[in-house]
Amino acid sequence: LRQATAERPTTKQKKKSSSKAPSLAEKFDRFLGVRPIVSAAPKTRVPAPPPPKPLRDIMTQLRKCQSKGTVTIDELTGAHVAARDIHCRYELQNGTLLIETLDGYLWGGKVASTAALDVRGRLPRYEWSFRTEGVSVEHLAQGRLAGDVFMQGSVTGAGYTKAHLKEFLKGSGAF
Repeated sequence: LRQATAERPTTKQKKKSSSKAPSLAEKFDRFLGVRPIVSAAPKTRVPAPPPPKPLRDIMTQLRKCQSKGTVTIDELTGAHVAARDIHCRYELQNGTLLIETLDGYLWGGKVASTAALDVRGRLPRYEWSFRTEGVSVEHLAQGRLAGDVFMQGSVTGAGYTKAHLKEFLKGSGAF
């Protein structure tokens, strides 16, 4: 009996051996700088009608998906977009999408961004932060302005209606 008792790990040993990597939800909460959540739905003064069916379907599918990877796009061109060397590292797990890095070159300058989306609760939560260095404003201003822009900013929010955006959408930025 004494030998069996001596071999059992103590409470401290159990805690050390059971430490595991943080879940994607814990990474998401750390990324947003918030305490771990019990419910992903923020408290709202605006009643939340059910989301439109297409959005509800997307949210349902995101809750079921798990994926982790890297996407690389050599060149992306369109009517008003000319981007190259785009790299994205992401993780999607049980309704939480974390875009750890999204960077590339746009209109002659560098763009870097991170983003997060959480659809686990009643209202989706999201955050986006970005930084640009030397992006030409000529393309944005359709030739009325010239020069390069250096800016950074972030936006956080929750919900999918105009009322939710008015209540929850917050952001900051600098040029």
